[in-house]
Amino acid sequence: GPLDGEGSYGTTDSGDDNERVLRYIAKLTINPAIAHGLAHEIGSIEVGKLADIVLWRPDHFGAKPQLVLKSGFPAYGVTGDPNASTDRCEPLVLGPQFGAHGATAADISVAFVARAAVSGGDQLPTRRRRVAVQHTRGIGPKDMLRNHRLGAVDVNPTTGLVTLDGDPLQSEPADSVALSRLYFL
Repeated sequence: GPLDGEGSYGTTDSGDDNERVLRYIAKLTINPAIAHGLAHEIGSIEVGKLADIVLWRPDHFGAKPQLVLKSGFPAYGVTGDPNASTDRCEPLVLGPQFGAHGATAADISVAFVARAAVSGGDQLPTRRRRVAVQHTRGIGPKDMLRNHRLGAVDVNPTTGLVTLDGDPLQSEPADSVALSRLYFL
């Protein structure tokens, strides 16, 4: 459901879930790039960054991509099952596409290396452009977009009650779990 707040978008008062959706997308895109020092090259769709886009069907979001575009080239995705009679047959067969074959793969990719390797005239035997990782020291929750909240989590050793900032966290047992065996046979 919506996040608690004072009536802004994505809160209980606003009635929508936009902020929760944006937070989840940030966990899959820009935040891993920030954590690994790659945010200056990847992680969001901006001018000057690699145009790498992953497309999912909504029911497989975050699990199995429908198509991966690298610099506009289809590089990986659903290739189809030669024994299938329709394009919606399961299981989805994922594999390399045009952008993953021949010299194209190297031309549309980069090699992330240490700054010392770039400044020292790296001799890596590849056609890939070399890009130095940046700002990898001291990264923490404060640096994450839409995911920077920290709270005091306590577990009562006697009762097992879990609290966040003193508020009890409780949930009913799940009947099913998202992104489980249904997606990964």
